[in-house]
Amino acid sequence: MEPKATGVNSRAEELFVQLFCEAFGPEKTENLQVQYPCVDIYGRHRYIDFALESPESKIAIEIDGETYHNPSKVSENKYADDLLKQKFSGKQKSS
Repeated sequence: MEPKATGVNSRAEELFVQLFCEAFGPEKTENLQVQYPCVDIYGRHRYIDFALESPESKIAIEIDGETYHNPSKVSENKYADDLLKQKFSGKQKSS
């Protein structure tokens, strides 16, 4: 069975989907949504790499390597924005 999650943007995201399938089974990818739209606390539209939804909870998963989150490799503004995105808890799904 092929995983439902498609549209990954990096090798790290591909590996995450592969490990997810190995850990939980390919059929569980039906609950894994790729590039999940949300609105942050400032009203900006964003996409979370993966969202895992169940009737009980929602989990946001960001898969980024050092290139994206090391303050010595990205601008200070980009680093701060990425931290906000990591800490963000979406309250609504954008249309």
